[in-house]
Amino acid sequence: MQSAGSYKKLSKSDRTKLNNHVIDALRHRYPLAFNDKYPPLKIGIHADLLAICETSAQRQAARNVLWFWTSNKKYIKNIARGGDRVDLDGKKTGAVLPCEQKSAKKRLESIKQDAKNNKNNNLKE
Repeated sequence: MQSAGSYKKLSKSDRTKLNNHVIDALRHRYPLAFNDKYPPLKIGIHADLLAICETSAQRQAARNVLWFWTSNKKYIKNIARGGDRVDLDGKKTGAVLPCEQKSAKKRLESIKQDAKNNKNNNLKE
């Protein structure tokens, strides 16, 4: 796998490998932040992640993985529930704001509606 250069220049297979590698590394190195419970992450955690990346490909993979992680339905549900946000080490960094909870609830409703629409579209075909 390439370790330098532009992320976009990597093949899809290499991007997938790099993303999976980054997820595995995050789960291993920061188990209190990156685990199956998907706790709300601190605002600005991307800067913390980018600071530990050594190459542009790693930085892009970190951005993509963070997008993937925070787009996960479990993560969005946790934002909707509220509670504490955590940093990479699992330390509390503040609470999920009510406006963030509201936005997450809207996102969940949108996901639910999209799934319903896709199911209906599949039945028509």
